[in-house]
Amino acid sequence: MRLKLLLTALFAVMPLGAMAADYTIYFGEVRGKPEVVTPTPTVKMCVDNSGYLFGYDLIPSLGGSYTLKTVFHLPATPKTIAKDVKSENYGHDLTVDSGTKDGRYVQSFFFDEGDPLGAWSLDVVVNDAVVRNIPFNVVAASSCP
Repeated sequence: MRLKLLLTALFAVMPLGAMAADYTIYFGEVRGKPEVVTPTPTVKMCVDNSGYLFGYDLIPSLGGSYTLKTVFHLPATPKTIAKDVKSENYGHDLTVDSGTKDGRYVQSFFFDEGDPLGAWSLDVVVNDAVVRNIPFNVVAASSCP
């Protein structure tokens, strides 16, 4: 009986959704295999065939699977939007659904020709809850890898 009461009390105080404290997230340039994120608030505008990637390393503090989405907030509408990206707000908000993940995951992205320069941000969405908003700047590149 005590065990049943203890379990009931534990479930009553457990958070139902994802919380920021449950995840460590590093944002920046993504390089290598395995992928390593070098933290930076500024990323270079290098298009997809350059090999330049940016993104984040998501490290959950607890085990188990989770759903992952990334919502980008752009300063202007891009010239093109990929078919697998959901677009809202006239292309200023773009959602990438990465599906179900388990454990640590490095989410990487590349730019397309015509993506805007300037102040961007992204929301890391775990189990339909925003666990972190990451502001960053996209700048013209003097060279790409």
